[in-house]
Amino acid sequence: IFSGSDVKTLSGDVTVNNDLTADADVDFGTNTVTLGGTFTVSGGTVDAADATVNYNGADQTVAALTYGSLILSGSGTKTANDVDVNTALTVNSGVTLNAANVNGSNAAVTNSGTMSISSAVNAKSLLNKGTLNAGSITAATLTNSSSLTSGSISATTLSNSGSLTSGIISATTLSNSGSVTANGALTTTTLTNSGTLTLNAAGNSWTAGQTIGGTVNYNGTSDSVIGGTYNMLNLNGTVKKLADDVTVTTLTANTDTDFGTNKVNLKGAFNIGSSATVDASAAAVTYSQTADGQIVRSNRLKDNAYGSLTLTGGTKVFEGNTAVTGSLTTSAKNVDLGANNISLGGDLTITSGTVDAADATVIYNGADQAVADLVYGNLTLTGSGTKTLSGDVTVTGDIAAEAVTDFGTNTVTLGGDFTVNATVDAADATVNYNGANQAVAALTYGTLTLSGSGTK
Repeated sequence: IFSGSDVKTLSGDVTVNNDLTADADVDFGTNTVTLGGTFTVSGGTVDAADATVNYNGADQTVAALTYGSLILSGSGTKTANDVDVNTALTVNSGVTLNAANVNGSNAAVTNSGTMSISSAVNAKSLLNKGTLNAGSITAATLTNSSSLTSGSISATTLSNSGSLTSGIISATTLSNSGSVTANGALTTTTLTNSGTLTLNAAGNSWTAGQTIGGTVNYNGTSDSVIGGTYNMLNLNGTVKKLADDVTVTTLTANTDTDFGTNKVNLKGAFNIGSSATVDASAAAVTYSQTADGQIVRSNRLKDNAYGSLTLTGGTKVFEGNTAVTGSLTTSAKNVDLGANNISLGGDLTITSGTVDAADATVIYNGADQAVADLVYGNLTLTGSGTKTLSGDVTVTGDIAAEAVTDFGTNTVTLGGDFTVNATVDAADATVNYNGANQAVAALTYGTLTLSGSGTK
């Protein structure tokens, strides 16, 4: 018990196994004071601003002082209103701190136990290795390796390797190798992710064009997908719109998604949920998976359409009827168009690899177009301008020429009907009707061959 009218000054470290009562002015100096029982400040003022005070008992009430460093050890629950620290606050394993506020704008806060702060934590640095629940957290440096929940977070540097859930998160630099869930907008400049990042609100912001590993879940309402390179990107909630170009290894769209006029590079699987529609009709989409068997989606695309389509890497398989309003360019090992209708508004350019169109109906419906030298199931030439064959063409089914067509000096082999509703220049071409009963179109041919069977 400290009592009397004069100031009591500690001359060294003090350990009190039971209770300490300050009924006089006391100066702890720069010493360490260890308290095992109840600390009562009744009739005086206690100066602990430069001291280290360690509450190492069981359940204890933390006196309302400004501490140099405050250590909460022992066991049980330490209860306080406001905790004011100048240098450091340490909560040891096995200890729970219940408080309204932690005020330590110049202090290092380390939690290895449980902190339940109903209002705010304000620290220079915060290292959480236990369980921390707070109304809000403000820290220059925030590091979490365990479980942290807060109403909001404001930090210069935020590093997470545990589980972190917050409302609004604002951090200049965010590094996540664990799980971060933002129930409010996430705002950062530099984002590094190798864990799971879940965004449950719109208004998120970081510098576009970054490489973001791990998994990113956009779960908000009508939020924008920030441009960059993603590993696994999941689009949930309500309508999503790409804000910029995106490269992604695995893309799953479980909600309506608008690619806009952006470039979308799909390096792996592209999954579209059963109730979702993806609008790629103005986008430049690339399928670039290096392994074989990448599926080119169309069944849940708006109008089954792409703005333009580029295929690279391993083999590609078209899922269904597909429209490309611009160009289709491929250097993939092999492209299987299947038994689908493929509408092309631009040129089909094959820089390397092969294209299997033998079961497909390919419709060239743009302006001036070069018709690729392939084996087609059926071939329709429509739209405006002139269709010019770029090489020999085989059509096992029918040809419908509904636009001006120039066969050039190429060989055209036709197994079905030839319907001509526009000008067709075959004067320098070799045309071989090699099907069964066929009507020979009334044209001027360079060379005409009638083969196959039946009557011509």
